[in-house]
Amino acid sequence: MSALSFEEKLSLEKLRLEKLRARILIGIFLLGTIVQLAFFLFNIKGILNNPGVRNSFLFTFGFNLFAVIFGISHLTFLNSISKKRKFSLTIYGRIAHTTLEALFPAFLLYFISASFTYNINELDTLTFYLYFILIILSTLRLNFFLSVW
Repeated sequence: MSALSFEEKLSLEKLRLEKLRARILIGIFLLGTIVQLAFFLFNIKGILNNPGVRNSFLFTFGFNLFAVIFGISHLTFLNSISKKRKFSLTIYGRIAHTTLEALFPAFLLYFISASFTYNINELDTLTFYLYFILIILSTLRLNFFLSVW
């Protein structure tokens, strides 16, 4: 077995950290889905009787499920790359994934904003704080440009 070059070792480390990021994000969105489902079960009458709250709940619940499925599919893709022993990810694919990942909270905040009377209330939601988690996790990409993007 030949020794890996520096570039191959760096690519392997980037792939390992990308898998870690995917697992963390899957866990966050899965936890959000479970908490939201528990909230729904405890407040089922209040949610079903208020159309605005019901629509907001359904959208955010569907969004969380979509984010979990997206994360699992991304992790599956990363695992298939590992099995092929092709350690490098293209920069275009990484930019596209970073863009989609950054747009998740933006879309969620945009659609939730219809349920608030004042737009400043959006800044008090847990969705807004998801940006900080994404910024912190972006350092695991080991690429300054992608973290700034």
